[in-house]
Amino acid sequence: MIEAPTEAPDREYSSADPIAEDHSPEEESENDFMSLLSSLASDASLWLHQETELAKAEFAQKLKLISNNAIKLLVSTIILGAGAIVLLLAFVVGVGLALQWMGMAALPAFGLAALLVGGTLFIAGTIIFKRAKHTLLASELLPGRAAERLQETRNWALEKIK
Repeated sequence: MIEAPTEAPDREYSSADPIAEDHSPEEESENDFMSLLSSLASDASLWLHQETELAKAEFAQKLKLISNNAIKLLVSTIILGAGAIVLLLAFVVGVGLALQWMGMAALPAFGLAALLVGGTLFIAGTIIFKRAKHTLLASELLPGRAAERLQETRNWALEKIK
């Protein structure tokens, strides 16, 4: 993860011009001011780049979480579908057994097996679905730390302006 620098880089601003020593104090002051503005623009550009990279990293992390849980939702839906089909088959077999109990031939082993398999698949799919849904609902899509840092920087800048 990319971290923004916590302190400004150490720089020394010198009023001495190594090329020409015969500048007036106003020109030197103007050169110092321009150098300071240039440095400020450079630092602001670096800060903006680092904050952008942090937001990108956080967004990528959130996207990975969402895609992983979306896959889990898909798999659990397939498992739930399979469980529902097996439970329906078990219901059909159960009704058939009830009819057999009323005087028809009996094959209770098939009904019990279908009920156990269908119930197990249905319970497993439900557990996976609920966990993935809970994780997705609990996650936030906005990059939290980057937004907090931008707000802190905004507040700091407003304090300095006052």
